[in-house]
Amino acid sequence: MIAVISDIHDNLANLDKVIKYCQEQKITTMICCGDVTNSETLKYLAKKFPGTIWLALGNMELFDEEEVEQYKNIHCLGRTGGYFQYKDKSIGLCHEPSLVDGLLERQPQIDIVFYGHTHRPWQDQKDLIKLVNPGNVANTLYAPSFAIFDPKTNESQLKLLNEM
Repeated sequence: MIAVISDIHDNLANLDKVIKYCQEQKITTMICCGDVTNSETLKYLAKKFPGTIWLALGNMELFDEEEVEQYKNIHCLGRTGGYFQYKDKSIGLCHEPSLVDGLLERQPQIDIVFYGHTHRPWQDQKDLIKLVNPGNVANTLYAPSFAIFDPKTNESQLKLLNEM
């Protein structure tokens, strides 16, 4: 299982709920689709979630990409996002939905793409590729949420933070 978050916007109370859930479920991989926001939240995420974190930078980051390099458990895929292999899945991530097409052009064999920015949880499909927005941790515009992705079934499940 992989936890998928986006748009933290420095809401540490809700981030704690996500991390606690991950600890309880023994989830050791996380995808963050951007808008962590400040350096302190980046540091908090890296220290509180000791597993592997794949990060796409959002449009609201107040830290430099070089700053991420000090955290050995965070793999930064930059402002335009990127992809990584997880078992037999090729997983893409970016922040804005407008970046999805460019990501798919760079790596057409992606199985699933996670993105954020709109704060709205959403699932769609483009050709055979599943697109998933986990919503937002920040609790802005929409109720706070995150997703759990099961690579065995290729299915995502939305988790509502207000119900935790």
